[in-house]
Order: sequence, then C-alpha cells, then structure tokens
Amino acid sequence: MVFAEEGIKEFDRDNNRVFELFADNVDSIDYKIVIATGNAVMISQNIYVLADYIKYNTQTREAQINGNAKFYKDGNLYFSTQKANIKFDDNYSIVEPFYMQDSSSGVWISASMAKSKEKEYEFRDIVVSSCDIGDPIWRIEGTSGTYNQDNYVAGIWNPRIYIKDIPVFYFPYIFISTKNNRTTGFLYPEFTSSSLEGFVYIQPFFLALQDFWDMTFSPQIRTSRGYGLNTQLRFVDTYNELFEFNFGIFNNFKKYIRRNSVKNQTIYGFDFKHKRRNILSRFFKGYSDGIYLDFRFMNDLDYIRLQNAKNKDIENRIQTSKANFFGTKDDHYFGLYFKYFLDLQSPTNENTFHTIPQFQYHKFLEQTDIKNITYSVDVNTKSILRYKGFGYFDNSVRVPIYFSMPLLANYLTFGTSLNVNAGIITLNRTERLANLQGKNSTYFSTNYGFSLGSDIAKQYDKVFHSMSFKVDFSSKLYNYAEDKNHIFKPNEALIPEIRDSFGNNNIYSETQPSIQINFSQYFFGLENVELLYHRMYQNINLQDKENRFDSLRNEVGFSPISNISISNTFYYSYKNKSIEEVSLSISTTYGYFRGLLTYYLKRKFNNIDKKCSIYDNKTCVDTTANFLRVRLSHDFNYFALYGDIGYDFSKGYLRDWNLIISKDIRCFGIGLKFANEITPILTTSGTRAIVNRYVSLEFRFVPVTATALSYRFK
Repeated sequence: MVFAEEGIKEFDRDNNRVFELFADNVDSIDYKIVIATGNAVMISQNIYVLADYIKYNTQTREAQINGNAKFYKDGNLYFSTQKANIKFDDNYSIVEPFYMQDSSSGVWISASMAKSKEKEYEFRDIVVSSCDIGDPIWRIEGTSGTYNQDNYVAGIWNPRIYIKDIPVFYFPYIFISTKNNRTTGFLYPEFTSSSLEGFVYIQPFFLALQDFWDMTFSPQIRTSRGYGLNTQLRFVDTYNELFEFNFGIFNNFKKYIRRNSVKNQTIYGFDFKHKRRNILSRFFKGYSDGIYLDFRFMNDLDYIRLQNAKNKDIENRIQTSKANFFGTKDDHYFGLYFKYFLDLQSPTNENTFHTIPQFQYHKFLEQTDIKNITYSVDVNTKSILRYKGFGYFDNSVRVPIYFSMPLLANYLTFGTSLNVNAGIITLNRTERLANLQGKNSTYFSTNYGFSLGSDIAKQYDKVFHSMSFKVDFSSKLYNYAEDKNHIFKPNEALIPEIRDSFGNNNIYSETQPSIQINFSQYFFGLENVELLYHRMYQNINLQDKENRFDSLRNEVGFSPISNISISNTFYYSYKNKSIEEVSLSISTTYGYFRGLLTYYLKRKFNNIDKKCSIYDNKTCVDTTANFLRVRLSHDFNYFALYGDIGYDFSKGYLRDWNLIISKDIRCFGIGLKFANEITPILTTSGTRAIVNRYVSLEFRFVPVTATALSYRFK
C-alpha cells in the first residue's frame, strides 16, 4: 500500500494495482481513514467511480460515497446515486437512491434504495422505463424487485404499468430482461375481449434451464368458449441446427358447440420443423446433402387460430407436411420426399392423396463427347396413397438430349432436342373399383423439337437495351401406351373415381405438333435501374383447328419515375375474343407515403354449345375472381395512418378491410385498429365462413413488450 499526495493505491501479491483513490483534496486520519473531496475518483478493478465525497477505511476496506456519484463499468455508465456504502471484501453495497441504465437498450431502473451482494441487487420502490427519466411516457412501478448482473434480468413485485400518470395494467409479478436474454419466468400476457369468445387471457411461461433448449407454456381461457394449452419446445443439436416442436389442445364448452355447430369439442394438433445440411458430407469427398422436416397434424383448423389472442389468419386450406432428404455428388442428385396433405375444408381427410414416399434421381446437364450435344436424366418413383379408396405407384423416366450451335456471328442460335419419356402406373387397393380392366398402365414416348433464337443488346447514351426472341417447334416422334383404364386419357364413360383422380393434366399426355414463341426486352437506366420490361408468350397448336391459338400471355412493367412502379399481366383468348385473365399492380413511394393497388380478374368461358356467344349470353362467362385491393400508409409525423381494403366485384361486397392509426415515439407506441375479416370455421356440415369485425388497441413498450386489447363484434 502506497500513500501519495493525491490519494492511495493498493497492490496485490503480484504487484498488480487493484485499488486507487485520488481527488482535489485528500486527508488521512491515523493512516486508517482516507477522505477524498472535490472530484473524487475511486478505481477498483473494472469499476470506475466519480463523486463529490469518498471516505475509505484501509483496514476494513469499506467506502462511503456521497454526492453525485457515478459508477462506470467497462467504459459505460453503470449506475448513479447520491449515497452508497461499499464493502469490498464482502462484495456488499447499499445505494440510496439508485439509478442504472443499459446503454444499448435504453432501459433504466431507479429505486429509493438498493442492496447488492456479489452480483445480485435488491430494490425498494422500483421504477423501470426506457423513456426520458424526467417525464417518462410509460413506466413500471413496483413495491420491490431484484436484478441479476450476470443475466441482466429484473424481477418486480406488484408492478403497475403507467402511461403518463394513468395506470393501465397490473400484474402480481413480472420479469424484465434489459438484454433480451433467454431467462426463465412469466412473459407478458395476451388478452382481449370478444362478443363471440368472451374475455380471452393467455399467460405464457418461458422455461430456459440450459443454453441449448427452451420451452414456452401458454395456458389460455376464453370465458365464452373454453380453455386450453399451447406448448412450444425449441432446442439446437450439436451442429447448431434448430428443432422446433409445437403442441396445442383446446376444449370447447358445450354451449359454444351448440351455438356455432362446431364439429369438435376438443381441438388438438402438433407441428415440428427442422433443417440441417451436410449430414454425411464428412464421410464422402465432394458430397453434400441436407434434410428438411416440416410436419403438422390437427383435427381442426382452429388449432392454428387458437395459438394467440388475435386468432391467427389461415391463408391455405390445404396444409402440407414435408420430409425431404437430398444428396448431391458431382453431377448427380438424389432426393427422397414425403408429403402429407391435410384438407382443412373437409370434415374428414380420408379421400386426400398423399405422397409416401417419392424417390428422385437427376443427372445434371452434361456435355457429351460430341461437341454441342448435352443431355440430362430424371427418374421419379412415387407411392400415392390415402386412407380410403385406391392408391397407385407412379414410375417415370425422362431423358432430354440437346444440340445447339451459333449462326451469323452469334446473332442467332439454332437448337434441336429429343425427349425420351417412359412410365408405368400400378393401381392398388382396387377392390371397390368396378369395370377395372387391369392394374397396370404403361407409356413410352419420344418427342423432338427445333428452336431458333436471338439475344442482342446495345448501350445508348443513358439507356441499356436488351432483346431476346425465340421460336420452338415440338412434336411427337413415337408414342406407345397400354392404357385400358384410360388413366393417361380419362374417358367420361369409364370409372369416374379414376377419371376424377387423374384429371386431364397428366405428364404422359401426347405431345401434339406446336410452336412456342417467346419475346422479351428490357431497358435499364443509370446505375442499372430497370426502366421497362416487356415479355410475350404464345403457343400455336398446329393440328387443333378449334383451339389453334392458346391464350396470349403478355407482361409489361415500367417505372415512369423513380418512385412509381407499374406491372401488368393479361391473357387474351383468341377463341372467345376476350381477355381471360388480367392482373395489375401499381406501387408508389414518396417520402413517408406508401401506396399499393392490385387488381385481379379471372374468367372461365363455358361456351361448349357452339350457339353460345359471350356477347349475347352472359351465362357463357363464369367470373371466378374479380378482386381489387388497395393499401395506403403515410407517416404524418404526429401519427401514422395505414389502410387496407379489398373489394370483390363478382359478389359485390367489401371482402375485408382494416384501418390502423399509429403513433411511435422512441420508447413508446400506440395503435388503434378497426378491421373486418372473413374467417372459415369447421362445422358439422363442413366449412362455414363467418364475418369477424373487431377493434384493437395496441400498446408498444419499447423495447420491453407489446400488448393489445381487442373487442370483436357480432
């Protein structure tokens, strides 16, 4: 220990400095008590303290700190106070009052008094926020609390959440992580109110006992509907790849079942996901592989909706489970696939076909010993089955061979191709099929084609232009089929179940002589910005006089100015002399304004009777889709406005709409949402759509959490 005019220094046995105290004025009492006043500085290992007054006992190694004390750790402000007592040998301290702020998240904690032992703090009269300390927009007040310095987690008893001076929420106990670390404890609850389901309350509990796994338990109660539990398990394997497993169960009250005619009293389901690369790569040089798992099962589509208080949206009624494995080496690819389809619109899933399994081998395009000739190989075998009804095995081989050569100084490219296809379909579980002629259908075909194309480009002063044109001719060379059951060409008179299952879009359909014409051009401006594109596709059937020309596909997109983008696609039917399908998208960005308009029209012409004309008989046209959607948003500085509306012209009603008024400050956000949605539910007679109108008020306490209050109308 060394005394100097400026203060005191202490060293350990290895002569490393472990303590230092200096100030403008330093006094000593019997060389035991050192009093530092005026810009007093105390340094102990990685802690740096500034204060007006520091009194230090060299024998007991206790320090009394008073007046504008600031504690720094690792170069950042750790906490500040007016009074602190520290026992260095016991790692114990008392601080009155206490203030600490995390520099990265902005979250601060203050208390009337804080005690610390080792790395644990105990607080009295605690306040937590991330807003300005002088006048916080939101704050959490509690009677007492704890803070762990290692995991940056604060626990608060009897917390009340205030917006300004208005209390909005109360909880018996909560955890708050200032570092967003994984920590065991209760998460913020979700709650809402609905005229259909009553008061909804979901209370998640997060369990994280080890670094490689965690779980979330979310019991829920819906006072007018029922109760349930959702569970999520996540863990990583030794290769740092994530497994995610979810399970949920919900019990509907009998009164709710009778009122809404729902099919299932108990709703349950589970799903899990996992992907991983290079499983066997370390055993084989030049080999790579991967696995992807995405499996889900449920007895009701409400399994997905009941995972949160806001009722999750479902976009696809067909839920697909997948298990895929692939491997590649050099020019070879192997794949093993499993697909399970769940039709959420059907009361049962007995008639749905599943692919269990499918095997694929593919040889990538490879150059032969003959110049300009390339080929590839694709082999597929599928097992298609279902719970009820027949299934089948589908095996196919495809070998395309290509030849190409440049012409006219590379301005043109000539090509020819030969495609060899073979396949066999074997039916099984055919006991219920009447008039079955045989279980096997075989097919072999060879098709040939010629192509002529050109790709040119030119750089102008400020514009780069590229253009591509290609004409393909294809036709059958040889076809053979042993197909007594008309699987490859469904016949109206034979076995409706087979006809309906295979349909008319089969890969074994004969290739008729046809010409495909493709044209595209692009214009690019400065800094390679796309200004305009135009693409056209036309197929001509040479032997089909009635349908000589398939629908013309035309795509156009351009940006007249930097913040506006327009794209359009339409299909024109020559036979019906009318537009068959059209889609339009216009998007714009200007400052804080965002806008998007989309329109989609799909028409089906039913003029089977030649006397039917689309001009004088509207029954000949079936409009399957005629839909307009507009999305607008703008930040007005004082608040942000977002609107989304969809109108169905074919049915003449507003399909869905929502309006959101939102305000975000650095530490707080609030949003008010009005919405009208159409939601399908599974009933005893199948799927029925219900109109869901609600208003939701969301509070965002940055960076801690967000929660919402919702009310749904009948």
